[in-house]
Amino acid sequence: MDELGITIADVIVIAAIVVSGFLAFSRGFVHEVLAVAAWIGAIVATMYGLPHVRPFARQLVGEEPLPVVGDYVSNEIVADVAACAVIFVLTLTVLSMLTGSVSSRVRDSQLNALDRSLGFAFGALRGAVLVSLVYLGIEWLMPPAQQPAWLREARSAPLLQAGADMLRSVAPESLEPGARPSEKVVQSGRKPLETDEVLREMMSPEPRAPGADRPAADGYSDREREQLDRLIESNPGRNQ
Repeated sequence: MDELGITIADVIVIAAIVVSGFLAFSRGFVHEVLAVAAWIGAIVATMYGLPHVRPFARQLVGEEPLPVVGDYVSNEIVADVAACAVIFVLTLTVLSMLTGSVSSRVRDSQLNALDRSLGFAFGALRGAVLVSLVYLGIEWLMPPAQQPAWLREARSAPLLQAGADMLRSVAPESLEPGARPSEKVVQSGRKPLETDEVLREMMSPEPRAPGADRPAADGYSDREREQLDRLIESNPGRNQ
């Protein structure tokens, strides 16, 4: 591999894209698209169906602590998880049966060759998205400077970076990752140092000029009293 200028990362990327492409080629484009739609439909059905099934599931589970899991989770959580699982599996099973029925008809038709060709393209694109998603997670855990050489020097690294940037641009802001774990460690290490500096300043304050904090004497000074007396004597009409 060194003679070809590729690393183990390039081999993994190529293998993932090719395997995903051939799997989609064997199943067909229609089957792959409908399979993705079936998973999305099952997730949506679970989200909207849970509020309607939850009361029956909780009534079926009851209020008595369940064996084994009763010491760790409440009965309500167990009922909700079971309800989600039932809705998801049932919906996915029904949609998968419809997917198989439609895709089998397409394979038996004259569109079989086109369906397989489009399926390979779809599978290759899916593999590229998956490896870009994996690289996005690696990039969050380790910045490029800390990544191993076989990943940093891979020929596919620019493509992985471009794919990761594309996924990051379409992701909602609520899913934007925070600081990397390594950055969190550095930031957490700074806090004790900053705390020590504050405590040191409080325990040993800088000396100040003498009399800087001395409060001013209450009342007027002698000179101010003399000026007030002269002002009163010069205006005798105002005192009558």
